[in-house]
Amino acid sequence: MPNAPIAQAVDAVQAITAWEPESINDVDEFLTDLGDLYEALATTQANLAQRFGSDLPIGAPVVDHLSELASGAAALTDHAHQGRSIFRSFHEAEFERLENPRPNEEMWDVRANR
Repeated sequence: MPNAPIAQAVDAVQAITAWEPESINDVDEFLTDLGDLYEALATTQANLAQRFGSDLPIGAPVVDHLSELASGAAALTDHAHQGRSIFRSFHEAEFERLENPRPNEEMWDVRANR
């Protein structure tokens, strides 16, 4: 049987795949916050490494391994935070029109003009 906290965390992370954005702004917010997921993982791994090393009779190689996992997740945190700027940069024209619409911009709605 899997460890309950790990199983709960896995379920929570896997639930992200079922998420359906309602607008492009939802995607923008998601990408803004995505680094928080990796940051939480890095912090958790670092805290576990410290606790296992100081409070439990766990050997240094295990503690070192957990510390390395924390470092890897921290590196992914920085990488994940870049997702939003890549998204905004690639879709700069669309965001400009979304955030600064022209008068009667809705007339350019592709679906309405078919």
